[in-house]
Amino acid sequence: MIIVNLHARPELVGAAIHQGFDPTRTFFHGLSILSVAASHGIPILEAVVRGVGDVDLRDDDGTTGLMNAIVARDASLVRYYLSKGASVECQDDCGQTALHYAADVNVPSEVVRDVCEHATAVALGSTAYKLYTPLVTSIRLGAGGAFEELLRAHVGLGVSVSHPPQPGIPTPLQVAVRHREKAFATALIRAGADASEAGEGGVSALDDVAWLLPEEQTVWKRIITGKNA
Repeated sequence: MIIVNLHARPELVGAAIHQGFDPTRTFFHGLSILSVAASHGIPILEAVVRGVGDVDLRDDDGTTGLMNAIVARDASLVRYYLSKGASVECQDDCGQTALHYAADVNVPSEVVRDVCEHATAVALGSTAYKLYTPLVTSIRLGAGGAFEELLRAHVGLGVSVSHPPQPGIPTPLQVAVRHREKAFATALIRAGADASEAGEGGVSALDDVAWLLPEEQTVWKRIITGKNA
């Protein structure tokens, strides 16, 4: 049996991996060596990554080191993984990418910014739970900072903020209407979102507005027709 001590020298950790130790093996209260190595310093983490030879190696639940670093809200670790070429397109077992993990109100702005600067069209169009893109996720969670960075990435890469990546999933504008997020909706309209674009259930944001209370409809119609933009 190979025993790995994360308090050991990096070269010993690397040697253990070369001898056959699986760094993705789950223990440590459900975590793996890959998951917890970062808390023991970047030299140990580098030994694990170098020994594995894959910066995007996944744990049992499909999470990558970059995803774990985002969850840990550790900007230095996020930058380390990105500097080593970690992909923002990898998906965990629920279909979430690093962009989905960054689309959370609790993630520091510098982490969100660093991750979104590496966004790709593929990652922006990926859907968690077969429904939610990273941009939609940021709206659902009320993550204003992430929303702004993701919207900027959409515009910069020429990725539609209106047309869903696949039929039948909610458009960002639909979700903004359903969650009564006026500021998000206004920003989406300014970025070119089409209120008549069909999304979840084959209906559009315009259709969703029709289901609001009468006193809300007037305000929302102004917003999604661009009269407040």
